[in-house]
Amino acid sequence: MIGFCHRAARRIGRLAAHMTFAALVVATAVQAAAAADMPGRLDPFSPAAPLVMATARAAPPSPVDVPPPESRRLAWIDPPPFAGDVWAGAEPTDVRLFLTMLPTGAPSPAMRGLMRRLLLSPADAIEHLGEPSLLGLRAGMLAELAMADELLAIAAAEPAFAEDEAASAALIDVLLLSDRRSEACGRLDDVVGRFSGPQWDNRSLVCLLIEERYDAASAALEALVADDTDPVFLSMATALAARRSVELPDQAWRSLATPDAQLLTLLDLSDRAVSRAALRVSDPGRLLAIADNVSTPSDVRLDAAERVAANGAIAPWRLAELYAELPFAAEQLESALYMVTRESGPHIRALVEQTARSLEDPAEALQLREYLLRIASSESAPLAVMLALLDPIEPASRASSIAILAARTYYASNDLDRARVWHALARADAVLHDSGGDLATLWPLAWLADESERGDTDFDRGLQTWLAAELDAAGDTGTYGAAVSLAALRALGQPIDPAMWHLLAVDDRRDATSLPSGPIWWRLEEAAEAGQVGLTALLALVALGEDGPGAAHPVLLERVLSSLVEVGLQGEARRLALEAIWAAQL
Repeated sequence: MIGFCHRAARRIGRLAAHMTFAALVVATAVQAAAAADMPGRLDPFSPAAPLVMATARAAPPSPVDVPPPESRRLAWIDPPPFAGDVWAGAEPTDVRLFLTMLPTGAPSPAMRGLMRRLLLSPADAIEHLGEPSLLGLRAGMLAELAMADELLAIAAAEPAFAEDEAASAALIDVLLLSDRRSEACGRLDDVVGRFSGPQWDNRSLVCLLIEERYDAASAALEALVADDTDPVFLSMATALAARRSVELPDQAWRSLATPDAQLLTLLDLSDRAVSRAALRVSDPGRLLAIADNVSTPSDVRLDAAERVAANGAIAPWRLAELYAELPFAAEQLESALYMVTRESGPHIRALVEQTARSLEDPAEALQLREYLLRIASSESAPLAVMLALLDPIEPASRASSIAILAARTYYASNDLDRARVWHALARADAVLHDSGGDLATLWPLAWLADESERGDTDFDRGLQTWLAAELDAAGDTGTYGAAVSLAALRALGQPIDPAMWHLLAVDDRRDATSLPSGPIWWRLEEAAEAGQVGLTALLALVALGEDGPGAAHPVLLERVLSSLVEVGLQGEARRLALEAIWAAQL
């Protein structure tokens, strides 16, 4: 969806200086990690030095052949629209209001998938009742989600699309943001003269510059000068039309902090970096454009890319690709060893991944990757980030120390092929090292994700074994993760003995939380009881908010999941539950 590789190759040559340094990094990594005064957050699993290799262990049988990451698709990324009239019984004013409240930037592929189903579902009965246009609102939300192909499909199927100003604007802007500029300008040609105003003048000017029609752009600029045009946009367009370097005015920080599609396109055409302040935007559409701007500092691009991947707008293997392809200066690569033992975050992940990929010795590469995974896990990195770091690791016996973490992560992502392989590895390792308690923590995710895990496992026995292991591991830190899992299982129809709740700590540090406003909370229950599928799903998404299911309190999570189940959306509820349990177990 984004042109990380071909655009980087077009503008920036690849750096190879880090190859000679890679051997030094790995040769000294174990000693450095052991000698350094490492913060506790860097080693969440054990007091042992995180880079020390595990002893040789028996290799478990491999249940399935695992397809390579680039050929896999997460099951909920492209769900089909709902069949029938999904908005039956809903008031048009309610649908319009709550659509504007959709948390399009939430770090949840499951939420993104549910939004996609809602926004692509027909709304003929209420489409033309009142203002603003429901078609335009749906198009705007799809554009925020960076769903250009979906918008093109709606435009082809809806005769009224080209007549709707908001819908047409959303389609052109999302095509600009996703680097499909010729398509965007073609769409603009189709509606030229139909709509007017400063934003349409700006789009026309941007297309003239994209097509390198500089004389026409200069003529268009003369008409814009008298208008109330953003001075940053005006300065950049004027410089591009004159084919000279851009000098931004003092007011630049205001526009660059919240750039729109036109300004982001001009920044890219001018080879100008996007400001770090722009990371305050939350929609994947603009974040994709920031991540794709090769003039922007790598740490800003990586931050944007990880947020986009966490949302599900790009697959984790694309994020891993960016880690490996992003150019670094030689001095940055030379500091990788120092930085990896003291810092963390997107920049460090990319530095270490590039180093690991350059190593000839698989054991040395595995050491670095395991270390990186432990750091990311301790900091509650998003699911997509963990998947990007895990995908290059082969599920072999030498990696058994991360088997439970890997199985948990792949179950949460609904990637059953890889989850089963890693789970088998974890089982073999548990037998060899008598660590069944740790293995038991996989049970809620495996039960919900994999039907084959339910067939030969007694639910009550599995629940008791898991909860005992969870409480044993929780210690003084509380039992929040257990409460989330119990709430999810209960919402999805599993009988939970009330005695189970009595075992949990009542003073957990995360018990206090903010809930959605009263109208959202009670309307969700009301819509579910009335069987209003679309409105229930819409309110559930709004209730979860920008933080997504991973941050939802058990009380809120149970209400959202049970409401979805009540209107027949068990699949969506299960996927949200998987993400919530995975996050709570971190």
